[in-house]
Amino acid sequence: MIKPYALIIDGNHENAKYLANLLESSGFQTQLAGSGHEARARLSFTNPDLILLDATLPFLPAAVILRQIHGQPRLARARVLLLADDPATAAALMGQADGILPRRAEAAQLSLHLRLLHLDQAEV
Repeated sequence: MIKPYALIIDGNHENAKYLANLLESSGFQTQLAGSGHEARARLSFTNPDLILLDATLPFLPAAVILRQIHGQPRLARARVLLLADDPATAAALMGQADGILPRRAEAAQLSLHLRLLHLDQAEV
């Protein structure tokens, strides 16, 4: 069985590793990108099923990453969850994403989002 692939784009490495551990326990293979530039490079040659995107990414705004995602037909099936400490921060980008996840999401919150996006493989 092929594991779904998640790309975690978060400027906070500790938080990215935390989310990767949650996703891996739910059957995902994960890859981390610590900057917008690294994310753009990874998105040019990978096809993630799920993208967790820091809404307040430094140096390269999340809106630029979202335009890249939506501009590539091969990424059309990717589900995007914005990571934000404050949902109001991500509100302006909501029309381009599938949901907002608190940056330090609990396992139950992540599990619920995966079920709603039909990406659940196992319980988180």
